[in-house]
Amino acid sequence: MLIYGAGDFGCQLATALYHSSEHTAVAFVDDDESKAGSVVKGLRVYRPAEIALVLNKFRVQRVLLAISMPLMLSAA
Repeated sequence: MLIYGAGDFGCQLATALYHSSEHTAVAFVDDDESKAGSVVKGLRVYRPAEIALVLNKFRVQRVLLAISMPLMLSAA
């Protein structure tokens, strides 16, 4: 599995997958350029432009989104 988002949510997900016998994380993708090429939780962080490379290299069949979304409040 590829995790999109190497922040707090992504790290929590990677930790959970590490303890799973069913699924394995192989890498992160993150749009934060300062994280590109680094290793987080033992997994390399790739740029979004490298997704096709990662999918092919690791034969990834699932991408998990681990990104925070801004809270949308209604002014009703």
